Amino acid sequence: MKKKAIKVLAVILTICVMIGATSLCASAYSSDITGTVEFNGESRLNNYGFVWQNQSRIVNNREDATVHNNQPQAEITYNYGTVGSSTTSSRLYGSAGNEGTIDYNYGVLVSNLEGGSLYRNYGRITGYNFGTITDNQEGAYLFCNAGIMNENYGTVEYNTRGGMLYSNVGLITEANTGTVGVNRGTIQRSGATSAYALDTGKVEENYGTIVSNAYRSTVEKNAGTITDNTGCVRNYTGGSVGNNARDGVVYNYGGTVQRNEGKHYLQADLKTAHATVAYGEGFSSDNGVDCWLLEGASGTAVITPDEDYEITSIPADSRITSAVKNNDGSWSVTVGGLSANVSADDLGITAAPMPDNYTVSIITGDHGEDLSVEVPRGARFFDALDNAGVFETLDAMETEDYIFRDLATKPLSEFADAEAFSNDAGALLDTTVTSDMTVYAGFYTKIKEVALTLKQPVNGTTVTVTDGIQTPAPVLTVKDGAHYSIYTDPDYQYSQWYTMDNDEYKIFEGAFEEDGTYYVDCLLNPDFGYWLDDDTVVTANGATVKEAYGRMALSVTLSTHAVPPAVLGDSDGDGEVIIIDATWIQRFLADYSIPDTFNLSAADVDGDDEVSIVDATWIQRWLVGSSIPYPIGKAI
Repeated sequence: MKKKAIKVLAVILTICVMIGATSLCASAYSSDITGTVEFNGESRLNNYGFVWQNQSRIVNNREDATVHNNQPQAEITYNYGTVGSSTTSSRLYGSAGNEGTIDYNYGVLVSNLEGGSLYRNYGRITGYNFGTITDNQEGAYLFCNAGIMNENYGTVEYNTRGGMLYSNVGLITEANTGTVGVNRGTIQRSGATSAYALDTGKVEENYGTIVSNAYRSTVEKNAGTITDNTGCVRNYTGGSVGNNARDGVVYNYGGTVQRNEGKHYLQADLKTAHATVAYGEGFSSDNGVDCWLLEGASGTAVITPDEDYEITSIPADSRITSAVKNNDGSWSVTVGGLSANVSADDLGITAAPMPDNYTVSIITGDHGEDLSVEVPRGARFFDALDNAGVFETLDAMETEDYIFRDLATKPLSEFADAEAFSNDAGALLDTTVTSDMTVYAGFYTKIKEVALTLKQPVNGTTVTVTDGIQTPAPVLTVKDGAHYSIYTDPDYQYSQWYTMDNDEYKIFEGAFEEDGTYYVDCLLNPDFGYWLDDDTVVTANGATVKEAYGRMALSVTLSTHAVPPAVLGDSDGDGEVIIIDATWIQRFLADYSIPDTFNLSAADVDGDDEVSIVDATWIQRWLVGSSIPYPIGKAI
């Protein structure tokens, strides 16, 4: 019952205010104004005349009625006439307009001055608003707003510097050089007409239409339409800029730019889940958080995954011109040529937790089955495989023909030499496992037999030693294609003649004695990919040689022999003349290899102090029994 009574009373009061017809309502107000009142200090229901200055309340300012100046403490509930018409009395009574409160304006308001409040305007405001207008309704008109306007559904000609229009659903016909909070209507131009003007407009959010966003003016969020822009626009999804002119700047959050002659910045958000991005050269930051790239330009960034995460995918893409993984697990990327905003997902950049274990695959080639072992992430390669028993397994694959040497990053055949293979293997063993790996087991071929040929010492030959270098030194040869060589570096004390003195080796110096015993130490060096072990049989001049200083350090024992006198025609010095002696002469003349025992004096059959093809011919004639003038076969 109480609520119903209050509602009925409210209806009655409203009726009283609107028509002024009951004595109940009329008793609260003084008589209506019908003539001219200079200072109205009483509450009036209706004004039908002219009030120079209103200091109280007028419920209805009727058609053709005028309130020249509505004072700060005054109130007009409904204005159908004029508030603030200009007259010569303005000098006496102050600025014409409203400094108080007008609830509803259906007429003409010349100026709503600083401190003035207008709640709803359905009429015309021909001057400035320096105060507050709550609603400028559809069909209403405001010449210039330099104050606060909450909502505009009508027409505002100018929203000037200092003006704040919170919500525009209507029309701003000329320039906005103030601030518009949300525009859902139309703004003909936001900003000044000159690039050098101080007045700049600002629209915080645009969902309607801005025909021209001029010069230094800004649109903080555009989801509507901007026909021409020479200012700055932050263009969001749904927003459209028809023409971004030469001086214009558009930061694009997903909107469209039909034609661009200015600066069109595209957002590049390279951050994926569980990763951070350090934007570098080429990018700019509009607000300290978002990173932008000028359309068509390129920029660099470093993407760093969180701890225990890794970047799993940066696919090849025309927009990612390069992507390089750094030693610390981050990626350096260059992004360029963007035509729209992109994110890490758009570019296929993804991060995922790193696994606890990685798989190391070991290729053994023809020497056994390939191996595969799980190793902990971050473990040292050698330790992980050793703990898993991989090296024992590989060693067990050893056969009589091969021996496991080490693991490497590529097959043995792809290395140039033993040093390169050894360096690679050493670095690999010390590697930290951070990904799946494929490595290769290197199997060296065993050398089963070594055959050396040593030129025996000749009785009476004098040996000298100067600065540790022995002359003549022992001559050791190996068979062609044997896959090993003899170490002959003179800085090492190998390949020298020794004698035994009280069970100790002594470097020999002097003349070889008849039937003397001498020793030669040599260091055998297998070719890359080959291996000498304890089972390798080594012979010198057909006799087995014992190991002296560890594997490959061998001691050869030889005795001297007397050299028989030279025989004419016996070019190789073996004591007899046969067809091979003529052949040796031919090889000598052709610069082919010849025996160390080749004797120039014996080969010079005709004694002309020159070995020539004629000497070989005399030997051939002598062998077939032809008569020759030289004593071939006789001692020289």
